[in-house]
Amino acid sequence: MVTHPTVQNANPRMRYLLNRCVEDRLNASVAALTFVSLFALVPLLTVTLSIASALLAAPLAELFATEQSPSA
Repeated sequence: MVTHPTVQNANPRMRYLLNRCVEDRLNASVAALTFVSLFALVPLLTVTLSIASALLAAPLAELFATEQSPSA
C-alpha cells in the first residue's frame, strides 16, 4: 500500500503531541484560561447591559408618559 510520507509519520507525531500535552499540563492551562476569561466577560456584560438599559429607558419612559397622560 502506497501512502504519502506525511501520513506514514502521523502516528509518531500524534504520540509526540499527546506527550507534550501531558508534560505541559495543557488541561490545567486551558482550565485556568477559561476561568480567567469568564471573570473578564461577566463584568463586561454587566456594564454593557446596564448602559443599554439606561439608553433604552429614557425613550420608553417618554413614550409611556405621552400615551398615558390624562386627557381633559
